[in-house]
Amino acid sequence: GTPHAAMTLGTGRWGGAMERGRVRALLGVSRPGWPALSPVGSWWQRMVQRFKDTPGWKGLAYGVVMLPLGVVTFTVTVVIWSVAWSMALYPLFGWALPYDEGTWQPSGSLQALIWTGSFVVGWLLVAALPPVIGGLAKADVALARSLLSPDDAEALRVRVGELLSLIHI
Repeated sequence: GTPHAAMTLGTGRWGGAMERGRVRALLGVSRPGWPALSPVGSWWQRMVQRFKDTPGWKGLAYGVVMLPLGVVTFTVTVVIWSVAWSMALYPLFGWALPYDEGTWQPSGSLQALIWTGSFVVGWLLVAALPPVIGGLAKADVALARSLLSPDDAEALRVRVGELLSLIHI
């Protein structure tokens, strides 16, 4: 029970470090990590320390929030890319698509209108790709900033504490 929960909180801290690396490598945003846990005495004290560990809890929260957000991001990205490019390039391959016998088939000027409309809407969607994908990436970065690293005031407080501990050596 309790030791497994403490180990889970430890994996939250580890997962947060992995995700900071992903954000740095794929999105080009580098954020400082959380300071390491200070070693304490017994195994019980170390386990209790895990339950009080804010980065561990935030790492787990990031994982919980990123599951549905990742699904939405993936779905929106794949759908908008496939729809935009298939509509934009429809005039190149639309003539080769098979039609079922006995179904209505556009011909003449109506078919030209459908191809032109598909072409125009498709290229408008292609033009919308960079802002949409960029917005999804910004949402990912904002979530990583809020949950995977200390804010600037916390980072400054930790750094001042580190420097003060060096002075007192």
